[in-house]
Amino acid sequence: FGNDGIVIHDVGGSSAWLNDIAVAMDGRIVGAGAIGNIPGQYSLLTRYGADGTRDPSFGGDGIMVYISNENDERLNALVPLPDGGLLAAGDASIGGVQQTLLIKALEDGSPDTAFGGDGTVMEIFNGLDNWASGVVLVDSSFLISGGIDQTDGSSDSFIAKFRHDGSLDPGFGEGGKT
Repeated sequence: FGNDGIVIHDVGGSSAWLNDIAVAMDGRIVGAGAIGNIPGQYSLLTRYGADGTRDPSFGGDGIMVYISNENDERLNALVPLPDGGLLAAGDASIGGVQQTLLIKALEDGSPDTAFGGDGTVMEIFNGLDNWASGVVLVDSSFLISGGIDQTDGSSDSFIAKFRHDGSLDPGFGEGGKT
């Protein structure tokens, strides 16, 4: 596996890191994180073969960088999908407010435009900073966990349920969130 059991993925001089990894049903290894520096930090998805080599069928070199609307974002969790795609969850700062970010990628790494129209969904809860830290596939829906900063300086946790198209499931909790 890799070089003496370690894989170092050089991304061409930029800082990069993975916050989560998983093994897909076909044995390939997938990762989610960020690339760049603040400002200029973008969402990163990677895919490797079971032996740790970059998978060229994913973005041409095993890496896909996603840029939502701003330049301060990261992915914190991901789940491989049965069709070979990925769903990743994290956060992005939009207009100075940190918002939950979801990215759904097809098997080749390209955005799944059936999800949110462009492969991404941004969700803000109660107008406060929030971020996603976990994701689970449930049938064809996704449970997202994370945190919300409160105006008194404390933080609370949340769980939200999103449908396969990126919309909140109104039958879960209050309008798709608890």
